[in-house]
Amino acid sequence: MMRLNSFFGLLLLLAPAVILAQADRKVTEGNKLYHEQKYDGAINQYQDALLDDPESERIQFNLGDALYQIRSRGHCHFYRTY
Repeated sequence: MMRLNSFFGLLLLLAPAVILAQADRKVTEGNKLYHEQKYDGAINQYQDALLDDPESERIQFNLGDALYQIRSRGHCHFYRTY
């Protein structure tokens, strides 16, 4: 029983790290798409990353920057960011 409790305790400690690692992978992919000027794809990646880490100012900034690029290039897209 003690071993099982230790396992679940360790699992609870590692879960946030796994979630943040998933967000980082999505941001990395979003950054790649952004630099390829594939802003729609970048926006999707950033929005997915925000689901994993909604308080991240870095992800919010990247999303805002990609949305700005879409709008400044005359694309008529509407993205829900909340």
